[in-house]
Amino acid sequence: MPGGPTLLLELSNPDYRTRSQSEHRDLLTACRRRDGKKAVSVLRQHLREGSDTLVNATDGGGCRENSKPEGQGAARKRGAWLPPRRFAATYCNINARHEDAMSPVSRLPARALAPRRHDEILRRLGAQGSVSVAELAGFFDVSRETIRRDLKLLSDQGRLGIVHGGAARFEPSEPAMSQRSQENAQGKAAIGRAAAGLVRDGMVVFLDSGTTTLAIAHAMTELRDLTICTASLKIALHLCHVPGMRVHMLGGEVDPGEEAASGIDTLDAMARFRVDMAFLGGGALSPVGEVTDFTRAGAEQRGRMISLAGKAYFVLDSSKFGKLTPLRIPNFERAAGVIVDTDPEFALAEALSHRGPELIVAA
Repeated sequence: MPGGPTLLLELSNPDYRTRSQSEHRDLLTACRRRDGKKAVSVLRQHLREGSDTLVNATDGGGCRENSKPEGQGAARKRGAWLPPRRFAATYCNINARHEDAMSPVSRLPARALAPRRHDEILRRLGAQGSVSVAELAGFFDVSRETIRRDLKLLSDQGRLGIVHGGAARFEPSEPAMSQRSQENAQGKAAIGRAAAGLVRDGMVVFLDSGTTTLAIAHAMTELRDLTICTASLKIALHLCHVPGMRVHMLGGEVDPGEEAASGIDTLDAMARFRVDMAFLGGGALSPVGEVTDFTRAGAEQRGRMISLAGKAYFVLDSSKFGKLTPLRIPNFERAAGVIVDTDPEFALAEALSHRGPELIVAA
């Protein structure tokens, strides 16, 4: 504090330091979720434990003062006395600055050189899907304009996409289905069960191609008297052997990577059916709450099905949160909902709610 004594803290207890930082993260999580009761509870516990630890440190010589304090009863033989809550706040401030300047994962210095900043930005994008200018400026202890220049350079290299207030992962092409089938199988299975729970016997259902819609097909085997329309070879082969299912394979040129038909013939075939419910894939759930796609043909096909179906749902697992793909899907706002496996971050969920489709989180 200005004009007051300077404190040198020498806390070396790793258990307390680890627990303290865990509590910091719990507090931030509660604030992001707008859970006021949880935030207050975590903060009170944190201050109590911090106070006890820091007072014990003064008794054991763990806190020293570099100048003699003024005021009656302020001095001790091996340390300076401050009320416990002020000790806790002082420690939190010092430690928070330390954590901002030094990432617990990468241990980057606060004013890292540009190449190291770029590496850390890309690492965070890979882990989180999106980053904000304010967050990065605080982390690196540089100006927001410096961060904007970093993001612009990485965007020009095609390594990320610029969005309002920050950046998101940019993925110009989709991996092959064989590769995607190994990713987040548990989450996709949960989405499959949630989607199948919306279907009723006797419906006409369109199942898009993709690994998540394939999980829906696996979850639908207990339903009866269904008519299934699909362009996916794997979905058609799986459901054609299920009793009570009538499967219509939509024609078109087969994409070997997607293992499904696409093109003008597929669009024409879709228009012949009265579809009660459609389940659609997508390339990404962008930071602005919009489902986007990799190809023009895919975006057009999904947009067409939204307009044809009684209800259309997008199904996206959490690996697609916060990403950017090149193409918008027509009629996206008219979709009934987006089924996901985990809660997206609050800002992303809020952006989606403004678009119109309901967010459905699989249990």
